[in-house]
Amino acid sequence: MDAVYDMDSQVQIMPGAPKRSGYNVSMGQRYFCIVIIVISITDCSSKKLSPDSKDGEMNGFHCKGDPRCLCIKMNGELYEMLCEDKVVLSREIFNDMSVHYTMKCHAETEVNPFHYLSMIILCRLKKLEVLHAGYNRISVIPEECLYSLPSLITFTLLGNKLVTLGLPSVSITPTHYKVLSSDIKFPNSSSILEQSENLNKAWIRWSLIRHLHLGNNSISALPDEALYRMINLEHLSISSNNIAHLPDNIFSRNNNLTVLLASNNLFTNISATLLKNKTRLIILDLSYNLVETLDSDFFSDSSSLCYLRINNNRFRHLPNNIFQPFKTQNGTCHMFLLDISGNRLEYVPELSIPLLTHLILSGNHLTSIKPDMLSQAPCLLEVNLSHNLIHTIENPLELDEYKVLFSKYLINLQIIDLSSNQLTVYPRVSPVLKTLKVLNLSGNYITEFAFKPEIRRTLSTDLALETFDVSRNRLKSVEFFEHWLWDFENTKYVDLSHNLIDLGECSGYMLGVRFVWGCLSPLHKLTALEVIILSHNQIAFIPMEFQHYLPNLTFVDLSHNKIERLWHGDLLFTRAQDTMDLESFMFKYNEHYHRLYLNHFPGSKNLTIDLSHNSISSLQLQDNKIEVVLPGCDIDSKFSRVKLLLGHNPFVCDCEVFKLLRYASKEMRPTSMLERLTGHMLVVPAVIDIQDLRCSKPDSVNGRAVADVESWAYHWLPTIGFCWNDNGVNSASGHKATSSTEAEAMVEPPA
Repeated sequence: MDAVYDMDSQVQIMPGAPKRSGYNVSMGQRYFCIVIIVISITDCSSKKLSPDSKDGEMNGFHCKGDPRCLCIKMNGELYEMLCEDKVVLSREIFNDMSVHYTMKCHAETEVNPFHYLSMIILCRLKKLEVLHAGYNRISVIPEECLYSLPSLITFTLLGNKLVTLGLPSVSITPTHYKVLSSDIKFPNSSSILEQSENLNKAWIRWSLIRHLHLGNNSISALPDEALYRMINLEHLSISSNNIAHLPDNIFSRNNNLTVLLASNNLFTNISATLLKNKTRLIILDLSYNLVETLDSDFFSDSSSLCYLRINNNRFRHLPNNIFQPFKTQNGTCHMFLLDISGNRLEYVPELSIPLLTHLILSGNHLTSIKPDMLSQAPCLLEVNLSHNLIHTIENPLELDEYKVLFSKYLINLQIIDLSSNQLTVYPRVSPVLKTLKVLNLSGNYITEFAFKPEIRRTLSTDLALETFDVSRNRLKSVEFFEHWLWDFENTKYVDLSHNLIDLGECSGYMLGVRFVWGCLSPLHKLTALEVIILSHNQIAFIPMEFQHYLPNLTFVDLSHNKIERLWHGDLLFTRAQDTMDLESFMFKYNEHYHRLYLNHFPGSKNLTIDLSHNSISSLQLQDNKIEVVLPGCDIDSKFSRVKLLLGHNPFVCDCEVFKLLRYASKEMRPTSMLERLTGHMLVVPAVIDIQDLRCSKPDSVNGRAVADVESWAYHWLPTIGFCWNDNGVNSASGHKATSSTEAEAMVEPPA
């Protein structure tokens, strides 16, 4: 019966280690058998697991595997082994066919504890096919184990402490168990060759092995013939080791290799013949090494590659024709990824890869983009050129356009990332607008958007753009959203943060049917908008499109701006249709409303507007525009599903703060003119969140939370009587505030 064993599976191991369980499943012609093996190791210098073995039987006083150990049969199916008075091994067989092994160390042992486990359990499994021993503390492996498991197909040793692969030098006797020591160092491959006379007996002669995982160890070198006998090897992982050199012919007989993962090593040079005859190789990862260049013929025998990662090396130059072998690919790749990011390239070699879909060139030293750079890659879906020094996007003459980014041959392009470069003018993307979904231009020096008036609509029948990021630039206006390119209802995410935008192009507008008034900016054209980030700008008010025009909006970030006060109208929002009969309202007040869908009203989704870190010092709640909310089950129906976050603002805690507290607790609410005149609750107030909102004045409560009950108990309750009188409300400074101040009369819109 074939055996499959997982040494990652552990139930009780060293203190602090994770607990797991392991299963062996084998299928017969008419039956299947499940064997559960549990091994517990306590107080040992390393943790190991292994399956049961008939060859590891115990025979009285002295064990067959090692005369230094005494084997004792306790009772029933319980056996114990005592080795050198320090290590106690026990085995117990249960009725459910599970076998439990436990190893306890009473002191530091001279021999690695793994030796005892392998002696009685692991190294006799001649039919073992799958062995997972990842993420233990294995630093040495008995040589006998390396060549006594001839049926292994998959071997996982990820995350251990191996320093090198084993090469036998002496014969193994019953009384002397030769192990591979972590102290043995192999500085280079030539020194290894001198010790490899008996290589045919080593574990590396396994001819059936297909998957070998040696990543995340401390291996410093590989012998030339390390993989020579592994003619069926398909998947090899040697990533995250300390290997500085790969012998030229190390993979010479591994012609079935499809995956080679060698990232995070110390390679400085890669042989031109390393991939010779690797016609089946699909995935190659050489990232995070120290390689400075590759030979022009490096990929000549590897045209079947679909995933190529050579990022985060030290490439300053790549031969211009290095990717020429991929020009004849016959469609074997459904997706082709090329990652050359994190290098020092100053120009891009010819990308003759017709099937290329994902190109990552970020983190290099590119300064310009040539118009024909991608002309041989028509299948491109994503181009990442972020974190370079690009300041120029050259103009393709055939289109005669102003600084066109990518031309018409890219008929499938969906993602362009030009963030963290040195662009000063918004690049033209009109030739790819049919397919482009993500455009990232953040972290540049863009001050304007160049839309030529003669650009015809025929260049794009629709705008597919969903995500648009121009944060961390030097924009002062959003007037570019007035262009016809934004008429299409697809853009869902816009980031305009960290600019100089003040929405000065906003124009006053009154929507008569709802009796709402405000300032409408060009952002109202983005009718599909769900998230907009406007933080860290120069904005001093809330544009009315966020309140009444964008039905899909879920989050608005207006934090870190210059808003100083919230007016009555800023608190009112057109709400969703779930709690009122909008249809009757439509027909009664506007005969054209029957042409609209009900979801053309905002509030259909929960909306949060972040107003934190502004300069908001007061909230206007006029007595003749507020009402008391009677307790009951329908309190929430009197508010919209909009939340205003007011934290971290310098609020002046005068007498008006009591209205704020009652509003925050839904004891009172502002009312719209529409509701006061007609009774229709189409426009209702938002809910306010005053968490982290603190008083800046008067000095007696400076720095205290507005919602802090103790503040009002000690500082304000004794003076409540002075706040209300027949003529108005006295502020803390002694100024009498009427229901409509002079400032309100000048700037507040009707509401």
